[in-house]
Amino acid sequence: MLKAAQPWVDVLSFQFFASPGEVAKSFTLFSDLTGKPTLLADASIPGSIPEQTQWGPRYSEMLQTLRELPCCIGWHVCGAYLKNRARGRGFLDEKDSINPEFARALRGANLETAEFVRRF
Repeated sequence: MLKAAQPWVDVLSFQFFASPGEVAKSFTLFSDLTGKPTLLADASIPGSIPEQTQWGPRYSEMLQTLRELPCCIGWHVCGAYLKNRARGRGFLDEKDSINPEFARALRGANLETAEFVRRF
């Protein structure tokens, strides 16, 4: 499938629900096979849904892993945008109000990424 898509896409984008190490291993394989960069379309850490306060370190670990992959151009965190009853976390709640606890948990990782990008 990846080889078939190769002539028609600029970037390979995947929803990948695995550990950061598994994502890194697979993205490297996919990029080596096709010569295309990768984008993490959405992800979650395996296992039970972590509390908001636990998601910050997990998010940070995934971002750090992705930054270290030369083939990866980013992460589209669509699942973190809106908190719902199933997910239990998100930047906004069901009434579109900012969820400050969740935003604080992810702020440090986003600042690290902003600093990383500034170096280029």
